[in-house]
Amino acid sequence: EGKTTLRNYLEIVATLPFFTTATDMQPRQVTYTLGGGVYNKENGHFYEHLKIEKVTKYPGGGDKSWRAAQYWCSHPDQDIMGLVGYLVTITSNSEKVFLEDHMDGE
Repeated sequence: EGKTTLRNYLEIVATLPFFTTATDMQPRQVTYTLGGGVYNKENGHFYEHLKIEKVTKYPGGGDKSWRAAQYWCSHPDQDIMGLVGYLVTITSNSEKVFLEDHMDGE
């Protein structure tokens, strides 16, 4: 656990072995995601469901407003691979389906 540079992560991932029992020898693509986010390879975005309990801990009090949610999404402690977040705006049906499939109905 901890934080390091993207270069260090890439060096670590490059050393991970890949084994398969497939006999067809077709090229394979392996995707690694570090941290708590879910990666959508179609649009290059990471997503993480922010639980309402965290939003209620907004420094301004028990505010459950958009402003409170935005505060936590953009908070430096919420970063994924060094990327600071923002509230999602779903811009396509495929993004909607991806989120429905990967956010466990939350």
